[in-house]
Amino acid sequence: MRFWICRHFAAEARAAIAGVPELAQATIHAFPACCGCPALSVAAIREQIATIPADEPMVWIGGICLQPLLMELADERRIQLHLFKQCFHLVADPDWVDAQLRDGAYLCTPGWLANWPDHLARMGLTTPELARDLFGDSIQRLVLLDTGQDPQAAARLTALSTYVGRSAETVPMGLGYLRLYLIRLAERLSRDAERQQAAAQLADARGQASEVVMAMDFLGRLATAPHQSETIIQLLDLLTALFAPQQLFYVAVENGQLQPPVTAQPLPDAQLEAVAEFFAGTAPYTEIDAGQGFLLRICHGAETLRASKTRYHTLFTSMQEGFALYEIICDSQGRPVDYRFMDMNPAFEYLTGLKRENLIGRTVREVLPGTEKHWIQRYGAVALTGVAQRFENFSDEPNRHYDVYAYSLMRGGWRR
Repeated sequence: MRFWICRHFAAEARAAIAGVPELAQATIHAFPACCGCPALSVAAIREQIATIPADEPMVWIGGICLQPLLMELADERRIQLHLFKQCFHLVADPDWVDAQLRDGAYLCTPGWLANWPDHLARMGLTTPELARDLFGDSIQRLVLLDTGQDPQAAARLTALSTYVGRSAETVPMGLGYLRLYLIRLAERLSRDAERQQAAAQLADARGQASEVVMAMDFLGRLATAPHQSETIIQLLDLLTALFAPQQLFYVAVENGQLQPPVTAQPLPDAQLEAVAEFFAGTAPYTEIDAGQGFLLRICHGAETLRASKTRYHTLFTSMQEGFALYEIICDSQGRPVDYRFMDMNPAFEYLTGLKRENLIGRTVREVLPGTEKHWIQRYGAVALTGVAQRFENFSDEPNRHYDVYAYSLMRGGWRR
């Protein structure tokens, strides 16, 4: 984490974070001190952050010099502005600081005193006479907030006191107040980062759930395809959804001979040769075009079908999402009135508290007589229209909320 602090307080900030475990990852940067004459510009800030990686958040800490930048930097999401009514609130209790100012004190820090002649010149106080006239009207005394970071601070305070004709005093200031502020700020930044990480992980989990739903939908549609041609279409649709390829083709094999490719554009000779070489082998897939593409073997045979069935069954039983297959039961007028349990995976048993042996072949009205009608109506609508639905609802008998994705294997079908 990166903190930008006025140059007048940079030495104190670096000393405050030294050796503090909570601030081990913090870096202090100093921005030019201007004390509002003139205020810091957006261009100056952009110049300061030009070399910082775009994904690193930054916190700018200051007073009136940063106030005009609030609106202009609203689009810079990685920049956070933390403003104080008085910069001195960084190192001392605000109530004490405000009381000193009301009592006519002119507060100074070691960082400000290091260049006090330049500051007075920028204010137009180029002679002791001008300085004494201005200070004499409103300033009773000079007060150094001595943080112990500059051994020359006391001598510079004496020189300033002589120049403006006002008495001076030194008030020792530790770094505890500033250190505590930076620790709390760092903790806040860490919590924000954790929330962003959690949001990213949630989005990733939702994406994985969507992939599982897509896989289940594909398996369902593949299982109901009555002809080889429809099966191939389903496979090509899946490959298109997964990879969005620039070129996709299918080569059938009849009587041990390769057939002309089914493709939107002619295949180069090199690809035709790769297909013939792949066909002569036994590998399930191979890469082509220097790794930019691949060939996939689609087999139909007892061994391959058993292997596929085993893989799909493993996916079905090991997935964390509950999955069930229902048969929708309609009355004489075609309205859904019940549904029968046809199959389910272990996750479904865990999430509902129901056992497979007590469900298969039975209807929900038999097993759970108090089931709300909206469940039957929802599933029935999906089965009859073929339009998938995603919804959340509460079930009284298990006394649980469920996030459900319901789809039908075929329009007008009876399964979910």
